[in-house]
Amino acid sequence: GVDKSKFIGEITFNPVINTVGFWQINLDSAIFNGNLSFSGKTAIIDTGTTTLFMPSDDAAAINNQIPGSVFDKENKVYIVPCDSTSTLYLRFGGVDYTIPSDDLIFEQSSSICISAIIPNDLDSFPNNLWIVGQPFLKNVYSVYDVKNRQVGFAH
Repeated sequence: GVDKSKFIGEITFNPVINTVGFWQINLDSAIFNGNLSFSGKTAIIDTGTTTLFMPSDDAAAINNQIPGSVFDKENKVYIVPCDSTSTLYLRFGGVDYTIPSDDLIFEQSSSICISAIIPNDLDSFPNNLWIVGQPFLKNVYSVYDVKNRQVGFAH
């Protein structure tokens, strides 16, 4: 069911493009800080993922745009300033959804913050696939339509 009191506007639905059980949809574009953009990507919408998991090159391109960002080679994560004001916009079905800077922090320990944008260096991971979890999902209303094989989002 849909609880209309939990969102504003309309739900925009996106067809599922994966036939093996993932909620995989086309990602129209992603824009980071207004000056870095991606297109031609797909996204698995995953309610069980606490980060944004993407190919290493994409994760590096985004994290390297954050002033003071450093790659931790041992843990394979980016350490970013806790006061970062970076914003990521994901466009699905022609609608932009914002991931604010606070939600781009995965974990904070005193003055050290770990970016929620996590690189994946597995050879079997397609270079156009992002796994989109909690940093995005906590900022939208989402609907999973099994019968019609589509995922919907609203503000």
